Amino acid sequence: MAPADTPAVYVIGAPRSGTTWVQLMLGSHPDIATPVELSFFSEFAAPWYGIWDRACAGGAGEIKPAHWGLPAALTEEEFEQALKDVVERVYRSLLAAKPGARLVVEKDPQYCMCVGAIVRTVPQARFIHVLRDGRDVVCSTVRVSRSWGSVWAPGRVAGAAGLWRQFTQAALRARSAPGGYMEIRYEDLLGSSGPDVLRAALTFCRIDDDPSVAGELFERYSYPARSKSEVLSGGLVWTGEAVRAGADTSFPDDFIGQAAAGIWKSELGPDDRQEFDSVAGELLVELGYEDDRSWAGAGERPRRRWSPLPTRR
Repeated sequence: MAPADTPAVYVIGAPRSGTTWVQLMLGSHPDIATPVELSFFSEFAAPWYGIWDRACAGGAGEIKPAHWGLPAALTEEEFEQALKDVVERVYRSLLAAKPGARLVVEKDPQYCMCVGAIVRTVPQARFIHVLRDGRDVVCSTVRVSRSWGSVWAPGRVAGAAGLWRQFTQAALRARSAPGGYMEIRYEDLLGSSGPDVLRAALTFCRIDDDPSVAGELFERYSYPARSKSEVLSGGLVWTGEAVRAGADTSFPDDFIGQAAAGIWKSELGPDDRQEFDSVAGELLVELGYEDDRSWAGAGERPRRRWSPLPTRR
């Protein structure tokens, strides 16, 4: 398996946009192996590329002159090949854990921030971007901030809107990925066209697009027709130290929210709507969720300042 041909598709999107739902449906196909969030590109590859690039550049603020350190032992091509070899080793392990699987699907919202690192390591990487109305995302984000998401999820509308904007805009950069890019609207998945949307995603993954298969997978993971435990059981491949150590593979009890569109209409008050609009109203219109910003109940307001998360290359 040549590194450039590593069979991988990456599901990206802002947290609470339905990326896990898409991942589980795809991962239950017999030809696809999908793991829990590995964080390889966000926690390992992107930082390594950053350190390498700084070492090659040298200059002001750097302790060593340009090309000292690791660049004194490896060429850039050799360094990149080393990372490609790690990815290949990881994916071979995942495929081996699910006999018959021939494609790895990774899902991680943090990967929105390191599309460049992914493409640099897996040049033919393909991306499925799950988009959801940012106002519904904000409601879900604020909800989980009160429980299992307290470490990462903002508890106020402005912060949650900023998070949605940052991740969504970063994910949109994958549109230029050489391997291919596909957008899925969460709202389309909820409707009667859901199985067709899933089938299109399987086709994008170059997997059997038999409509009956897509229909079965969609029905298996439909909530609330199926219970939360049914939806969150199965679909993921576990191997490595997690299996040897007997790691907990369960999701938080309140991981799944309402499988609905437009929940913001009853959960966001007038002040909340204006707060969201001041942070992410422009993007909401750009994505076609509103024709203009009048939905918030006031004219356009200056964009509110907020502190974004650090980005990865």
